[in-house]
Amino acid sequence: MSLKKEGQGRVVIAAYDFGTTGCKASFYKQDGELVATAHHPYPTNFPQVGWVEQDPADWKTAFLRTTTELLDRSKIQPSEIACIAFSGHMMGCVPVDKNGTPLSNRAMLWADNRSRLQADRILEVIGWERFYSDTGGGLDVVLYPAAKIGWIKENEPDLYRQTAKFIGTKDVICAWLTGNIATDFSDASNTGLLHLKNHTWQQLILP
Repeated sequence: MSLKKEGQGRVVIAAYDFGTTGCKASFYKQDGELVATAHHPYPTNFPQVGWVEQDPADWKTAFLRTTTELLDRSKIQPSEIACIAFSGHMMGCVPVDKNGTPLSNRAMLWADNRSRLQADRILEVIGWERFYSDTGGGLDVVLYPAAKIGWIKENEPDLYRQTAKFIGTKDVICAWLTGNIATDFSDASNTGLLHLKNHTWQQLILP
């Protein structure tokens, strides 16, 4: 399907990836040809052994700076951008308010494994085989938001009570840009909470 409209000039697809070390951004032509690329780094923090965190505000800053650099370098006009695509760290667990605004500057990344106790409890309730069968989660349960949310509930109860949703990295940026809190099935399946066949959240696992 063509993205070009009658009377429109160049058509550009903007793609962003929010990774562990920084944001990589690129402009592409409709035929896939690379127009320009940019990168903006941000820190990953390790306050304790097994804790891996980033500040969601750094993701927004990276988006703005890479976009500005791409526009300047390519001479593309914002009106020529047909669509924006995002990817980000899997297994994101960012507590946000009803507007999608992050409530903490310490978002746990996928590699954070402080929630070992909560992961063990999940396995006690449903067992590994059912966890894998229902959610498709084949990695250590401690890596999934299913366990991380439980840790927040038990260790940061005020933050938990204020939280409207727990969402992923790219979903934070999408909510900021559009005002809509949403995700896709791929990221949802990486929470360790989505029943793959029923497309429902697993009540037995929810903290």
